[in-house]
Amino acid sequence: MCCDDPLNPQPKGDIQILPMKVLPLAILCSALSFTSVSMAEGPDDETTEPAFEFAFMIFDGFRITPQIGVVYEPVFSERFGQPERTEKNEEYDDPTYRVIREAIFYDGLEIVISRGADDPPSGWTWLNRVRISNPRLILRHGLRIGDPVERFKEILGPWRGKRSVDSSSISFYAGGYGEPGGITHGAHATVTLHVDGEGAVTEVEIDYWAD
Repeated sequence: MCCDDPLNPQPKGDIQILPMKVLPLAILCSALSFTSVSMAEGPDDETTEPAFEFAFMIFDGFRITPQIGVVYEPVFSERFGQPERTEKNEEYDDPTYRVIREAIFYDGLEIVISRGADDPPSGWTWLNRVRISNPRLILRHGLRIGDPVERFKEILGPWRGKRSVDSSSISFYAGGYGEPGGITHGAHATVTLHVDGEGAVTEVEIDYWAD
């Protein structure tokens, strides 16, 4: 049921987000509801507010993450329609914690999510990575694929960016916190901007972790 155009999104009552693998999804599900929960969240001292919003809220006008780092899968079909394909793997994050990791592919958009293999199905999963290359998708603060990297830096910076050896990408850290279920967790992301020879951003890749 694809009811909205993801390329020209209209805001729907803001769902807020938070990343933390240490909180069991069953507890998170009972703590979060779209209608009643308003969680505190914000950037750390090293991250600007625009960079925090870009890294953790991602798209302009809507959020796939009701809490930072946590996604609610039904939002995907509402916003993006049916995926082109999915890839699912079962692996161990550590010797005792088995996870199911799934990559979901749309046109110029890849979303990687994971959940504990023993967690009951609920639609709630952890967000691991987002990769965007579709210039029609509107990102936070009106940024798009194809914009000059200097525009990203002007809006999201200042940041302590790290340029690759061949200057084909720039990475920067974005961090903050959230309080799902009333428990404060740190949220961390590495944002990588892939850049062409003319200085235009060709892809945005965001990797997430939490503590």
